[in-house]
Amino acid sequence: MAGRGHIPLTIRRATPADAAAVATIQVHGHRYAYRGLLPQPESDEEWIAQRTQAWLPQLAPEHERRTFVAERDGAVIGFVTVGPAEHAPDIGHLFALYLEPEVIGSGVGAALCEAGVAELRARGCAHATLWVLEENAGARRFYERAGWSFDGTRNDSVRDGRPRHEIRYARAL
Repeated sequence: MAGRGHIPLTIRRATPADAAAVATIQVHGHRYAYRGLLPQPESDEEWIAQRTQAWLPQLAPEHERRTFVAERDGAVIGFVTVGPAEHAPDIGHLFALYLEPEVIGSGVGAALCEAGVAELRARGCAHATLWVLEENAGARRFYERAGWSFDGTRNDSVRDGRPRHEIRYARAL
């Protein structure tokens, strides 16, 4: 799959060998996307180590969720994770989409989002959902440009002593 610029973008299924790269991107992406919106851990190194261990089983070939990574010039620069929705296995769900901050706006996110949608279509899903922080205007604009829209469902909760307002987006596949 080609990306913008002169260096081609490759999207492939992630393996357990990608766990540290996926965890690192998740931490970097979280720091960028959620600054001022969610609490941030003190230590990137500790958080990356914890996330690496959490990703290992999710990247196993038999796991029901699929994670795809974007590589450019041999470096993993983003990932998307999709699978069946937790309470409706006939509906697909986009669980995570993270990029290294320096590639935001370069088309990598759109390519990963489309790879996730293609996987859900291949599984026979006719619809898909995702959750996004209501206050995350940048992510909401990104998903709306990719054909997703707010379906009226909210999830208001308190985590780490702070209110969290998530809204569900959906799209036909």
